This record gives sequence, C-alpha cells and structure tokens, in this order.
Amino acid sequence: MRFFGIACVLLLGMAACGCQSNSSRGGDTMVVKGILRGPGPSAPGAPATEWMVDPGEDGRPVNVDISRMRDRALKLEGKQVKATVWSLTPADVEAGRTTMAVKELDER
Repeated sequence: MRFFGIACVLLLGMAACGCQSNSSRGGDTMVVKGILRGPGPSAPGAPATEWMVDPGEDGRPVNVDISRMRDRALKLEGKQVKATVWSLTPADVEAGRTTMAVKELDER
C-alpha cells in the first residue's frame, strides 16, 4: 500500500501542468485541469465521499479535498475547471492521505 501511495505521488507530480512554490504552506502546488466531479455516482471509481478532477482520456482522475471552498465547488460541479492543489508530502503519503487540498478553483 505504501508503494502505491508513493507511485501515485510521483505520477501526479509528472503529470502536473505547472508547479510553483507556496510559502504559506511550505509545500509545492500543481495545476490539474478537467471536469470537477462530486462524490457519488457522478465520479465512478472514486470513494463515495471524495471529489475528483477528471482530466478525461488524457490522464488519471485526481482526488481533491474541497473543504476550504465547498460553495464554489458546488457551483462548478460537472464543469471544466483548473484546480491548483497542494502536492502531497512524503509525510502525507506515510499518514495514508490520498486527496490533495485545493488552493484555488477556477472555471476554464
């Protein structure tokens, strides 16, 4: 399970459209583009409680934590978005975290 988490982090890092420093959190951010899907049947293959950004045929869906901007996410559900997320740190992966917190969420 630990290997899978590390592999996911590496794949997401390589698939990032752009990276930039984030001094307030101390970690890196990356941009994920795709359709924002809410929990439940609209996000097939995702846990029932998690949101995801689905890039479509181009890549693998990314689970995201929208708790900081729930109202905005509800308005953008099912639409093309550009989500800036904080990358998972090795400590996050070791703790079993699989979702990345959304820093910014914009409609494309």
